[in-house]
Amino acid sequence: MRLAFIDLEFSWPPPGGAQINLQHDMAELQRMGHEVHLFAPLARETWRFRDIDEAALPFAVTSITLASKPFDKAELVPKMKAAVDAFRPDVVVLAFGFYMKAHLAAALAHYPLISRYYTYEMMCIRDFMLFRDGDRCPKDFLSTPNACRRCFMRFWGPGFSSEGTGGFCDEFLANGGLRPAFHRFWVEHLRKLDAIVVYNDILRERLEPFNKNIHVVSGGVDVAAFQYTPAPAKARDEKKIIFMSGRADDYLKGFHTLTFACDALAEQRDDFEVWVTLAEPPNPRPYVRYLGWRNQAEIRRFYQESDICVVPSIWDEPFGLVAVEAMASGRPVCASRVGGLQSIVLDGETGFLFTRDNRFELAHCLGLMLDDGTTRRAMGDAGRHRVEEFYDWPRVVERYYPPLLESVLR
Repeated sequence: MRLAFIDLEFSWPPPGGAQINLQHDMAELQRMGHEVHLFAPLARETWRFRDIDEAALPFAVTSITLASKPFDKAELVPKMKAAVDAFRPDVVVLAFGFYMKAHLAAALAHYPLISRYYTYEMMCIRDFMLFRDGDRCPKDFLSTPNACRRCFMRFWGPGFSSEGTGGFCDEFLANGGLRPAFHRFWVEHLRKLDAIVVYNDILRERLEPFNKNIHVVSGGVDVAAFQYTPAPAKARDEKKIIFMSGRADDYLKGFHTLTFACDALAEQRDDFEVWVTLAEPPNPRPYVRYLGWRNQAEIRRFYQESDICVVPSIWDEPFGLVAVEAMASGRPVCASRVGGLQSIVLDGETGFLFTRDNRFELAHCLGLMLDDGTTRRAMGDAGRHRVEEFYDWPRVVERYYPPLLESVLR
């Protein structure tokens, strides 16, 4: 089968998990015998883009040069359509593209169309986080467009006159997002898609009123890249390492929750140290080792040296890659009961789940793990087995993509 993937945010080496996810999906589909082709723009002086190292990718790539970003749909759409038509695909998959995707879908409607949503961009026009007042926002742009437009203006409006807006805002405005006609256009676009791919049940439930062919497709990890060594046995009073990987400088990743929990623990015990991928602040905690930014090889080593991994996100992570990486390394995980994380970590089996931003629950979970090396070992082993069965990339693609492709070719 000839599969065309379009991604308007793609660059390689990758800036984030969405690009890694797409690359693995495409590489596995190519390995399964499909002819896979990526179509992606190159735009200089943009808010996010880098180049694409085509030689490092195992599938064909067509890079389309564009003048600027936010993209001008009058330039982007015909160039992309001409390139895809020349490939003559059986199916077109729209990956990252924010609000330009609906225009591309209209131009490519003569093909079976699948649209992937890695995060909540079609739901939350403010910042695609779907997060407000410390919890998941109950509203979304599809169902409550007027309320969401008001939220957008409160957040972004002050920057209009000072050129203080960002790329996501610019994408929305450039596509006429504040006009009522745009909402109607977007809803109609969703209804016409042959299939939609999402990464958790939050998106599936909110999209079901607009399209019935929705597939929840898991992300994954290259299991072979993560060395599996059982967690070392340690004496009760020996230092245990609690590791938090990822963008800890982002408030929504919840490092503040971890520090508050560990402040409470540190008043009663001194048998732990926290490692975090964060630059050292002016007033460092004495029990924290600030690692700064590290590459993937170093991160994998830190997983091996740790005893417990924590993913304390306060927003609904669409997936939760760092939890899967920790489990692939055979480490138990304490994670917030949010987004995709609550499906990855099996509470009481591969780790513990705790209520979003609840430092007391997290402290309790960490205390249980610190006290019981046997439990840490059993949870780490169970996590590794779970990743091998459900989250290794070949298994992910082989499980989800054949029924997905079949559903759009009936």
